[in-house]
Amino acid sequence: FAKALARTVGRTARFLSIPLTERGLQDRRLILQIIPRMIDTRRELLVIDEADGLLNARSHDERKDLTDKAYLNQFLDTVPCTILWITNTLGLSHESVRRRFAFSLHFEAMSSKTRKLAWVSVLADRQDLVSPRFIEDAARRFSVNTAGIAQSVSMLRSLDPKGQLPASEREALLSRFLERHQELTIGQK
Repeated sequence: FAKALARTVGRTARFLSIPLTERGLQDRRLILQIIPRMIDTRRELLVIDEADGLLNARSHDERKDLTDKAYLNQFLDTVPCTILWITNTLGLSHESVRRRFAFSLHFEAMSSKTRKLAWVSVLADRQDLVSPRFIEDAARRFSVNTAGIAQSVSMLRSLDPKGQLPASEREALLSRFLERHQELTIGQK
């Protein structure tokens, strides 16, 4: 999505992932100072994945601030580049932070029809890896996103790089991977 968006506006996507660290506030401020120096503002769009640690100024405990709201707001008001922020919990950021965004897009859970399209896309280079019936069934049974499908297929390919396992075993392995992914992401077997 981010790459396609960047191409649409004639730029290249530059990805940055921000891990949460023990030093917290000090590291967040340092990252915010470094970001504008990292990017060619005319040619690149900065994509900050896992931005929760930078944007979310509150923890689930409302009394405990995770970052300096005023510092973050000043950064957002003066940053010289376009940034696409990817976060899972925008609701933990202060309203004054959220107001500084031009646009917000929330992705709903995928329908089985959309998951089927994701399967076709992920398997574009190896359509023979699983049967069309498996794709139909997996799209209906497993509430996983495209990343979960791609990760499961990648794990299968690493276990069976030459595709020598019988189709039934490949499909059984994929089902186990998908079950585990679904259990980890939504707590459902």
